This record gives sequence, C-alpha cells and structure tokens, in this order.
Amino acid sequence: MVYIPKITDGFTPAAIVTTTGAVTPTALADTKTSITINKWYADAFVITNYQARRILPSYNLADSYIKTMAYNLAKYVDADILLQASSGTFQVGNSSVSIPSTTIEEALRIAASQNMPFNELRFVLTPKAYWKQLASVQKYYDASQFGKATIPTGFVDTLYGIPILVSNNLKALVPGTGRWNYLLHPSAIGYAFASNAVELHELPAEALRKTYVGEVQWGSACLMPGRIIKIIEKT
Repeated sequence: MVYIPKITDGFTPAAIVTTTGAVTPTALADTKTSITINKWYADAFVITNYQARRILPSYNLADSYIKTMAYNLAKYVDADILLQASSGTFQVGNSSVSIPSTTIEEALRIAASQNMPFNELRFVLTPKAYWKQLASVQKYYDASQFGKATIPTGFVDTLYGIPILVSNNLKALVPGTGRWNYLLHPSAIGYAFASNAVELHELPAEALRKTYVGEVQWGSACLMPGRIIKIIEKT
C-alpha cells in the first residue's frame, strides 16, 4: 500500500503587522489517500526448439513477441488508470450530439471556477471525439475566427493552449454508448507499480522449449475527483 498526501488548498493570506513583521501561519490539515497495489497481470508464450530451428537466425522472433506482449500489458494498465477518471465530479456534454465548442468552453469554465491551474491541465480524448467531432467545429480550424488557426488544417495537439492526449484506451461505461472524454489535472489520478512497470522474464529451458513471461503489478486510484471534468461524446 502506498500513501499519497493530499496537499491543502486552504492557505489564507493575512496582513503583516508592520511593527513586528509577524506572519500568522496556516495550520496545515492535510489528509492522505492510499493506493493499494492489488492488480497483478501477466501473459506468456512458448517457443519450442522445433519452431526456433525453422526461423532464420538473423530474425529474432522472440524479441518481436516480447515487445508486442509488453506493449499489450502496458495498454491494459493504461486503460485501468484512465478508468479512474470516470469517478470525476463534473460532467458536460450530451451523447445525442457531437461535442460542440460550447461544451468544451463549459468544461473550461468549470475548471476556472475550481481554480485549476490551466497550464497544468490536459485533455484526454478518444480518436472519435478528437478527429471526427472536435475537428468539425468551424472555429477550431477556421483561421478567420481569430486571425490564427486554432487547429491548423483541422488537427493539432493543443486546444485553448491545453495539450491533448488522444487515446484508444477510454472505455465506454455502458456498451453501445458514447465514451467519456476528460479535461483533468494530472494530480487527480494516482498510480503505483510494485516494481519497474512491465517486467519481462525468460524462464529456464524445460523439455525442448523456452517460456517467456511478461508481468505487471500495480494499483490506481482517483485522488481528486473535483479536478476531473467528464466530457461525453456522441454515441
């Protein structure tokens, strides 16, 4: 189990006494959140001596399989971590329409009302929400709106100066419905690994084969739901 402090936002500036220079300190009352490392997943594959002899020595098939296995384990972890964002406090959008600019602006308004630092925020969007829905919003690609293209030729990696992460690992909460997209602060979600993320092993040879194993052990939690704004996309 890993404990993460929740830093207080409750600092209150006060006037300094001019005759003494005394400053009244804020009484800290931080809380903590625990992340339990409770998920352990693995995959493996076997290459027999017969298979190995039929492969060109110059072609490292095992290495290709190992990289693919590690990538898929990492995707599984990524999807689990992003799923924590579904516990966010705020929600904007409507699954019956494509994401309009007013929905994005409402999300930004909420972020501002919660005093989230804009320079640290991130959009996390599905490919459908980004490439198909937001890219069709005129003022996000029409240079005549602001004298400068917000999305040159329709696509860019920032929106209103906020970086965009496009991910296929945002899951639909209900099959057949639109998926959640997010505007969030990185401190909203925490995760921890038992070791160095994905670990790869080549087990000692047995019989006439070799076994390769990839494993990952981790835990994740939503630490600050008030720093997450859920943006629903059209179904």
